[in-house]
Amino acid sequence: MEEACDASAPRVGRKQPRKTTYWWDDNIASLRSEAIRARRLWRNRGRNGRRPNVLDELEEDYRRKKKDLRKAIRKAKAKTWTALIRTIDEDI
Repeated sequence: MEEACDASAPRVGRKQPRKTTYWWDDNIASLRSEAIRARRLWRNRGRNGRRPNVLDELEEDYRRKKKDLRKAIRKAKAKTWTALIRTIDEDI
């Protein structure tokens, strides 16, 4: 039975690790973890029936951290893009 299965369907090998993005750095990683933590706090407090003003503060904190993360990603992408263009110009 095993021989028939091996002949008809190849075995799946190990999954290759995903390449890191060219613009990712430790600052973005920490901002992302802060945003995720803030989102979890906001969502979990909502289930527990907390006061609405506390929920509003938690939501505002989450949105601010998410905005900071998006801004940092945009800056990092722009920075690496200009560095790439600069290296291409130097090669020419």
